[in-house]
Amino acid sequence: MSVCCYASCHSKRAFKGSDRKGSECQSPKGHCVWQRPEAEIFTDVAVKMGVPRDRILLETRATNTGENNMFSYQVLMEQSIPACRVILVQQPFMERRVYATFLQQWPAENTQAIVTSPALQLQGFPNHQVGSMQDLIGYMLGVLERIRDYPQKGFQVEQEISSEALDAYQWFLQAGYRPK
Repeated sequence: MSVCCYASCHSKRAFKGSDRKGSECQSPKGHCVWQRPEAEIFTDVAVKMGVPRDRILLETRATNTGENNMFSYQVLMEQSIPACRVILVQQPFMERRVYATFLQQWPAENTQAIVTSPALQLQGFPNHQVGSMQDLIGYMLGVLERIRDYPQKGFQVEQEISSEALDAYQWFLQAGYRPK
């Protein structure tokens, strides 16, 4: 349910997203909820909002956040478009993870990046597509685990995790929630 919008110096937009069952195609329920690649879905939204279709490049092969970086970069390079400014669009609880992955895996140096997300209220987020509040909390626990564990695997840069966040993580585990 995530998308990264890569803005280049040439005002092209590259939307990424796969129809494969990678981590980025999963909802907190643990399964793919869209019938089409998310890149195509977000392209339709952008076109409806006035972005000309010929200004959009698609990347639909990625099955995880690292591949999102690599494949989106390849799409831009195939078009000879240098990516000097990048906007990463993600769910609010995924901002830190997507930025840490970008910093570790984006192939180009000197690329400016910012992360943004829609203003979502936690109470309204669980729904028939993403699952229950328990599903969502489990998904967020999994995100925290990845922020903690993936730097050692080389997938993202290391980040400080506050003691309050780690205490909350432990509380949810003791309350019976399981990371997804």
